[in-house]
Amino acid sequence: MLVAITLIVSFCFDGIISNFIPLHSQLLIPLLTLMSLLIVYPYFNHHEDDYLKVAGVLGLCYDIVFTDTVFLNCVLFLLVALFIRLLNEWFSNNIFSVGLMAILVITFARILEYSILSLVGFFAFDWMYLFQGIYSSILLNVIYVMLLYVVTDKISRKFHIRKID
Repeated sequence: MLVAITLIVSFCFDGIISNFIPLHSQLLIPLLTLMSLLIVYPYFNHHEDDYLKVAGVLGLCYDIVFTDTVFLNCVLFLLVALFIRLLNEWFSNNIFSVGLMAILVITFARILEYSILSLVGFFAFDWMYLFQGIYSSILLNVIYVMLLYVVTDKISRKFHIRKID
């Protein structure tokens, strides 16, 4: 239940925040739904198949609601979910490592998305545009993921919800 609430709240916040922040913002580009995937991974307790299914469905919903690129975010969310699974093997689950993993996930997702869009000819490849997309996403999303970690950790401790540490 905590996983579903976290994903739904993050998905809704993505929509709400995008209404208040201009598209060409220099510091606050929301990727809150991707950040929620980072937070909920430990709650799947070694059920990676279920986690990947949730990531794929969430990416497809993201495509349908927020973008016109059908299946781009579905594939992107699946690849990011695999990357998150790999990161969780290397890092422990605490607030500082979640912040670091958020930066790595943002960087990975932006490079992957930009590369795919460049390969299909959506726009020409430009290093400065790529770096601007990465650093403009970091501030808001790292703050969000750290706050979300604190909230979900307190809830999981209070209600004795098991997660991977």
